[in-house]
Amino acid sequence: ERFSIPEILFRPSIVGIDQAGISESIYNACERLPEHIRPSLYGNILLTGGNCLFPNFKERLELDLRSMIQDDYPINVILPENPVTYACHGASLLANSPTYNDYCVTKAEYDEFGQSICQKKFTEHF
Repeated sequence: ERFSIPEILFRPSIVGIDQAGISESIYNACERLPEHIRPSLYGNILLTGGNCLFPNFKERLELDLRSMIQDDYPINVILPENPVTYACHGASLLANSPTYNDYCVTKAEYDEFGQSICQKKFTEHF
């Protein structure tokens, strides 16, 4: 069977890898979170990294996700001008944000509250 290399990102099983592809992984991650924040997540998917530069990557991801999620959820996949360095740009913006510490979990907090403190801090701003 012939396939293009980027197809492996969407269907790893074609080369014998028993794992979810990128579309299914995004879907699974979003579906594990509270239902009320899912529309915000599906409506703000930001692509980063060099693999996003494959031709039609963004369009393929949008089509795959649309086939998996509720019709009333918006899908907005954003491909920045330079996705290769955009993760660093985003990290820089977050680190310099006045709300940065709101997202941080200290060791003491984790020791006291466990995983629940992560869920609280990482989702309370949605």
